[in-house]
Amino acid sequence: MRPFAKHYSASIVETIREPLIVLDTELRIKSANASFYSYFKTTEHETEDKILLDLADGRWQNENFKNELLKVQSTGTNVADFEFKMFLPEIGERIMLLSIRPILHSNLREQLILITINDISEIHIANNILEKKNNALEETNKELISFNYILSHDLQEPLRKIHTFSKLIADDHKSTLSEESAEYINRILVSTRRMQQLTEDLLNYSHIDNSDNYQLFDTDINIVIQESIEELSESIIAKGATVNVSELLVLRAIPLLVRQLFINLIGNAVKYSDKNILPVITIEGKEIQDNEMPPAYSISHGKYYKLTVADNGIGFPNDQAVKIFDPFQRLHGKDKYDGTGIGLAICKKIMTKHHGFITAESSPGNGATFILYFPL
Repeated sequence: MRPFAKHYSASIVETIREPLIVLDTELRIKSANASFYSYFKTTEHETEDKILLDLADGRWQNENFKNELLKVQSTGTNVADFEFKMFLPEIGERIMLLSIRPILHSNLREQLILITINDISEIHIANNILEKKNNALEETNKELISFNYILSHDLQEPLRKIHTFSKLIADDHKSTLSEESAEYINRILVSTRRMQQLTEDLLNYSHIDNSDNYQLFDTDINIVIQESIEELSESIIAKGATVNVSELLVLRAIPLLVRQLFINLIGNAVKYSDKNILPVITIEGKEIQDNEMPPAYSISHGKYYKLTVADNGIGFPNDQAVKIFDPFQRLHGKDKYDGTGIGLAICKKIMTKHHGFITAESSPGNGATFILYFPL
């Protein structure tokens, strides 16, 4: 190498912030950069022409490290991200990633080895702290799930008794309840039923997100929707509703959850219908590509199956289309429309469990359309 070129190369090496060293075939240090001397608190006089493994009171002695050096030397292959731990007197134990590679050049008389050193101690410490926090958070979540499950179950029994005995009093024709007392009993019945529904919904909400027992099966969506319609038959008939379902695909899905999904969506369409118009619910589906997804949900998955559940009900302001999927979000008073405000949050969790998405479009007085995206 010409003197100018050699000087130019050395100047570039000196600007590199990571410590660098060059070894010869005997694993002696031929050269190092300023970062190496600074990081390891040593000098050129103390290091050059010294065998690396003998430096720093033998702190470079490591059988695996030595084997990697010999492998690079004998085979000419590169070794990336070799983790090396070393205790440095002034700063304690450090964790470094070493990249080891041969220097191959026709002008070189011998094969040299370049080692670059990257201190990842702080990253390692941060990762350990993060892992501990994640473990603690996971334990807390397990406790909350257990608490929620137990609470929901333990609440059900006294609520059932309150509802049962209140109903017995209300139905007892021999009782001498005043009209005012009878109204109080009726309010107790309404409140206990609402509380029962709330605890059931809370239980379903937490169970969907935290259960690992669900399995995907080939699921005929038409059959699942028909089962959902049968489940809701009483309210559908009472409202004179019509549910039109086009021919839909068989999807890889969790049948129990998809059934719950359509019970919630069809049930909402019936519930929030216009009192002056007979409810009509239309369910359709088609395959789409990921570039046809809304921008907020566009990912490189490939194909999706787009299912729409549209109704001619009272609708809602379209600027609430995201908010309605949050727990306990109600757009209408509970005295006018019953419910707990968790149904659509459950729908969102079900779609997330399927690695899919749910969105909504609506305007007041013009019905609502809920759009489901199932990955194919």
